[in-house]
Amino acid sequence: MAKTYILIFAICLFFVQPSYSQSLVYLFNEELPELFKYENDYLDGINTSMEAYGKLNPDLLYFYILQLSESIWKNERSGNVDYKKLFKNLLNNERVKRNNWVNNEIEYLINLPNPKIKTNELKSFLNNLSVETKNYIPDNIPESKIDSNKLYYCSYIYLIEKKSKYADTEDYKSQCKQTAETLKDYFENAYNNYEKLSQTEIEHAVEKSLDYLYLFKNNTDNFYGVQTSFRYSDFLSKLLSEKYKLHDMIKLRLSLSTFIYSLDEVINIEDNRFPYILIENDLNIDVYTAMSIGVGYRFVLKEDPGLFSYLDFDLMYLLHIVDNTSVYPDSIYREAYPLNGKRFRGLFKISESDETAFAIAAQVQSPLYYFNNRFFIGAGVQFIYSKYSVNYLLHKRIDYLVSDDPEDAIAEDLVTNVKKEVNQIRPMIFVQYDISKYFTALAEYVPGKVFNVGIQYNYELK
Repeated sequence: MAKTYILIFAICLFFVQPSYSQSLVYLFNEELPELFKYENDYLDGINTSMEAYGKLNPDLLYFYILQLSESIWKNERSGNVDYKKLFKNLLNNERVKRNNWVNNEIEYLINLPNPKIKTNELKSFLNNLSVETKNYIPDNIPESKIDSNKLYYCSYIYLIEKKSKYADTEDYKSQCKQTAETLKDYFENAYNNYEKLSQTEIEHAVEKSLDYLYLFKNNTDNFYGVQTSFRYSDFLSKLLSEKYKLHDMIKLRLSLSTFIYSLDEVINIEDNRFPYILIENDLNIDVYTAMSIGVGYRFVLKEDPGLFSYLDFDLMYLLHIVDNTSVYPDSIYREAYPLNGKRFRGLFKISESDETAFAIAAQVQSPLYYFNNRFFIGAGVQFIYSKYSVNYLLHKRIDYLVSDDPEDAIAEDLVTNVKKEVNQIRPMIFVQYDISKYFTALAEYVPGKVFNVGIQYNYELK
């Protein structure tokens, strides 16, 4: 089966690999025809580099092609200019500009009225746009050695993503500006009409913006005099606003929780029918929660995820299991004291049976802090009523009993039933991860009492 998945994955990769008829290498093949004598792996590396440089600034492609030409034709076309060094400096400086722009955007983003979770995620998103670089290096571009129209032509081909034969008579600078205006209008329209866009259209606009960051307001360079009327942080905040709102929630629900780990809770049994039998050991039972089923309702207080975004009210039945008791079946006890009004003397053992538990709870919970839009920590208050029942059996160990009054002695084994009712109001904290709209992973902790880890399924009640 694993081999089948690997084969399918390999076939998918084959079909999604970009063909060179649609790559930047192909678009510029007339500038670098000698490249196509190389193997595809080499061409793929060239294409990847061109894509990265075009995203920084399409004007870099002209200088990249010059330095490739210098390498291929051994300086036959480069004259006295070291294009390789020139391109290296230009690339470094564009990276410096990009990093400065990212830092400025992050400072601006922090002051926007976004929820903290949204600010943190967008800050991380912007940080990923930074690139490794050195300090700014003066470029000293030799203007006499640069064909400006050819430079604009290279940028134009990148912007339109189509092949076009170079012509000396064309004004490629004007065409670059017109194409940049068209792209700018696309982002302006997405920004101003984001509420009308589908989720797919929003994702496409954000993904496309990564290729044209130099078109957004407050970028270091004014790209051919074209920039949007808004900053990139504003663009992301608006288009991704719905992602960070609590729309896709179940309000009225039936929930079923299964706990894969539950720490035992100790219940002390205080019963006057066992006044001195276990004089060195309290009579306790240990219980844990196996699962719960309940009905709940969520009151949404605000759409943005954060402190007290909503209140959850739940009524639940808890399936409690009695795990252990404080009775040690191999221990032998001597001289029991008054039990059920009679006196038991001699040697005996104690065992338990027919342990039962019943518990119901009502609770209120609310989130406190979101790590991201799915993972958060919260707190609440739980009222729980529980009832426990255990039968204890005293086994006679010898055939005779010692007593001053035979009528005061017990000759048979004794069974006594002990019951315990518990009413508690207790604080709780929880950590929750929303796997999907219907499934949630959670961990609950009641200080000093309970720790449960499990999965919860929520069924929406219409």
